[in-house]
Amino acid sequence: MRTTIVAAALVVLVTSCSGDDDASSCDFDSAEWSELDPTDDEQGARRGELADMVVDCGLLDGATRAETSDLLGEGGGPTDTSWTYTTQPTMIDFELLMVDFGPDDTVTRVYFSQS
Repeated sequence: MRTTIVAAALVVLVTSCSGDDDASSCDFDSAEWSELDPTDDEQGARRGELADMVVDCGLLDGATRAETSDLLGEGGGPTDTSWTYTTQPTMIDFELLMVDFGPDDTVTRVYFSQS
């Protein structure tokens, strides 16, 4: 039984921050996120890195709308099925971090799109 629990914990740790052995790489800073201007090239690039962290580390997996708001701020209205966050400029538009909510108001999908 103990071996099963330890193995399950290791799987959670490994999959919660895919592709990187350094757990500190999943330390998301909400204050930094909110202060960055996505229209500025350098600040937008950093915001893009933080958005990658949200996706790669699964920071919103199963999160509620309130938890999403605490992490990223409000990206839409209280009944919207998707919230949108501008991350960084691209050649012709902006990269967007999209967060979809299910009927139970929890995150069902987090992905990137273009404006």
